[in-house]
Amino acid sequence: MTGFSALVAECGGNPRRLIASCGLDPCVLEAPDNIIPFSLGARLLHLAAKETHCPHFGLLLGQRQDLALLGPVGFLVRHSPDVRTAIQDLIRYMHLHVQGARAQLSTDGALAQFSYHIQIPDILGAEQIYNVCIANEFNFMRLLCGKDWMPAAVHFSYPRPANDAPFAAFFGVPLYFDQQSSALFFDVRYLDRPTLSADSNLRRILQEYVAKIEDQYSGDFSAQLRGVLKILLPTGKCSVDRVSELFAMNRRTLHRHLMAHDTTFEALLDALRQDIVIEMIRKPDLSVSHLADMLGYRSASAFNRAFHRWFSVAPRAWRAMNATD
Repeated sequence: MTGFSALVAECGGNPRRLIASCGLDPCVLEAPDNIIPFSLGARLLHLAAKETHCPHFGLLLGQRQDLALLGPVGFLVRHSPDVRTAIQDLIRYMHLHVQGARAQLSTDGALAQFSYHIQIPDILGAEQIYNVCIANEFNFMRLLCGKDWMPAAVHFSYPRPANDAPFAAFFGVPLYFDQQSSALFFDVRYLDRPTLSADSNLRRILQEYVAKIEDQYSGDFSAQLRGVLKILLPTGKCSVDRVSELFAMNRRTLHRHLMAHDTTFEALLDALRQDIVIEMIRKPDLSVSHLADMLGYRSASAFNRAFHRWFSVAPRAWRAMNATD
């Protein structure tokens, strides 16, 4: 979603209102490390396209993005020895940034196919997601191969829009809609082309660093859930039903995932609130009522009871005891 708010504003929309309408804190996209559920990202793009009267909003957003949005993974990809390895690296570590879709590289004779597949069925905003990601793939290939690189064709897995001129202007090659997949097709010989400015020594360092990130976060459903809970808490809509909906699963499946990590939704939520309190309670300009709102409590008294359960003292009393710390 990098650049989403700025583009909505430029197109005459109100990004904060759109974000809030999806049950998220309006400031959520200001921090690049925040994680939002895949379905909400798609919904935001869909709403933005409607509000700005720009059916190809996702295409515009994708045009503005580059590998920098992938952080260390993006740098690793740039320093892959050849285009094939670069694409394989991107696919290999894509799960660190996206849960809900996958990329795929395949070859058939003289053509290579670099495709993107959403794995959540009947998701609202799928067309905009495909627009963003195929534009990303296009920019990605040009970064690796040079600005003269062009695909042979571009496919989209949804019906042709009423106005496909923006797509034709950006890609500059034949466009095909209603296809089996959304993908770039290009000469297979590009896969063996050395990438521009690759540094093998830097690549080894980046591989070790990304591997550590993967060891820490890969497959940790509870860590992903904590990130979503932290975003939902200030909205007052941090319920198990809401979270189940955002992860496109029912309550029973959500509980099963958490049981596999020896925890429950309630325990995870309680621990997260306690961690936030420990981080924020020392700020003298932050009122107790505001802190209660941040944590999604409906009243200051409910927050006071939780605080006393955690620390055996009321919030104001704790501040008084630690005023000189």
